Amino acid sequence: MFRLDLFQGVCMLRQTIRTVWTLFFCLGVIGLCIGAQGTLLGVRAELEGFDTRATGLLMSAYYLGFCSARYLRPRSFSGSAMCAPSPR
Repeated sequence: MFRLDLFQGVCMLRQTIRTVWTLFFCLGVIGLCIGAQGTLLGVRAELEGFDTRATGLLMSAYYLGFCSARYLRPRSFSGSAMCAPSPR
């Protein structure tokens, strides 16, 4: 009995992995591209002759905007507002 349950669990796991592997693969590629973009923007700015301080401020501004967007976004897009019942 236990062996049959284990076999069914393995089959279900394989089916799940077969179903969602493309999603995880694409998320990995997107992560690699974002990391490469951050690196290559700094390299390109250096090759074009931008000041190191200006390049650092520009590259830091992306993450500053990313983190501050949580506090500056409209209330209608927050999670609690989306889960709230609609007015009648």
